[in-house]
Amino acid sequence: LLMAALSLAPVWAAWAGPLHDAAREGDADAVAALIADGVDVNERHRMLGWPLHQAALNDHVGIVEMLIAAGADVNVDHKTFGTPLYAAALKGHRAAAIVLIDGGARLDVHGPDGGTSLHVAAAEGHIEFVDLLLASGADPNVMTDRPVVGEIHGYMNFRPQHAAADNGHFDVARLLGFYGGLGRDVEPLGRRFETADAARGKVNFYGVVAAEGDCIICHSAEDPNDLNHRGGFIGGVVGRAKGQSVGTQNSEAMKRVGGVWTPAELNAFLAAPSDFLPGTQMWHRGVEDVQDRADIIAFLATTKGE
Repeated sequence: LLMAALSLAPVWAAWAGPLHDAAREGDADAVAALIADGVDVNERHRMLGWPLHQAALNDHVGIVEMLIAAGADVNVDHKTFGTPLYAAALKGHRAAAIVLIDGGARLDVHGPDGGTSLHVAAAEGHIEFVDLLLASGADPNVMTDRPVVGEIHGYMNFRPQHAAADNGHFDVARLLGFYGGLGRDVEPLGRRFETADAARGKVNFYGVVAAEGDCIICHSAEDPNDLNHRGGFIGGVVGRAKGQSVGTQNSEAMKRVGGVWTPAELNAFLAAPSDFLPGTQMWHRGVEDVQDRADIIAFLATTKGE
């Protein structure tokens, strides 16, 4: 139903007000002019929701900011789109979600399918969006609010982990299970990757986090010809398929896991390698501090594969 609604948006545009049109199209000048003229930023459209829905659905971050500053309600709930945060979760628009969360968007609101924004992000496989929600305080074990067995709008009831696994996003399901299960208290990466210090991460990689074991003991990251490390060369690891370290025999567990290394998963893996991926050959007790992990990941993101 929701995807069908999105596909009909151009048809509905003929019925929409100018602020809805400008928010959907990303016309910031028009939005600013309409706000200055006193147009109601909380005007509801039966089919298109509120202007904030259209800005969030189309990832117009600046317009999301403008509407909120002008008094737009960040928690308005539409029968098709849910809240603006729920709509952003459907499309995986993380930058828009950050503005909405900073503006007071609730994480626990249940949407059209009975699930929360975390459910829908998990079902769609938006792993960095899931990490953001968890870091912002979303409950990884939140239940849907409808005791219905089966699928509604393509999303499975029960927990976000079920929603991810039932839609084939096993990397997301594993991340949710790690943060919400195993009795661990590991802090998600959240927004730290964008502001992390790659230079500090490089120093940490080469040995300042000595109490936890220097990364360079087992891995090289900048010279693809330097294969004299039991963990192999990991340059370019961010965004690379798992189980493809060069110069080492990757574990069967790592070969089977599938997917690519995202900052969110690298954060969880560095926190406790053997817990996050039982069977891994990375016998490291983990990097305890989330900022240290963020900085190391930021450094690795600057490196290149062979």
